[in-house]
Amino acid sequence: MLFIQKLWNCFVNWNIAPATPQELRTADVIVTQACSRLKDNSPGPVNKVLADVTRRLWEHYRLPILPQEEIAMADPTLPIHTRIGASLDGVSTMQWNTYVVAKWQARICLENGWKRVIVVAVPYHMGRACAVYRKVGLIPFPVAMPAQEKQYFLPELKMWALRTPLRAKSRELACRLLFLYKEWI
Repeated sequence: MLFIQKLWNCFVNWNIAPATPQELRTADVIVTQACSRLKDNSPGPVNKVLADVTRRLWEHYRLPILPQEEIAMADPTLPIHTRIGASLDGVSTMQWNTYVVAKWQARICLENGWKRVIVVAVPYHMGRACAVYRKVGLIPFPVAMPAQEKQYFLPELKMWALRTPLRAKSRELACRLLFLYKEWI
């Protein structure tokens, strides 16, 4: 039955409700999932949005931050606990993806006794990100993200699949199914 529920969530679970302020106050750490870099290899405005949300969370809760590389690139002044690397070309691959990043973050969290994580990710990716964090043994609290959908899809993104909403959501669905098959969610 659990497989059927996860399969169902792959198709229908797109608008993840953000954690309540009460839940966020119980968190131990802030974790981030980055978006594609731009074609010029800079972090770009999507990762800047993610970095800005991360900064606001840090200013409010003063929690350690475990950002993915592109978030740290977008705001070099973030007070980072541990920077999580990136793929060599700044795009997601089978060797560097949401699951691999979450495993690195989970190892650091568990070494420090942290279990409850505030998750910063683009809205269409939040469901899979939270499912992966649960899979690696953490308790995810999704944070509300700015709702202007157009800012997440840019023709300058290195990953062509993320340049339009239709492509990005199609890719996300394919990734969800792959992660379900690989038992990463």
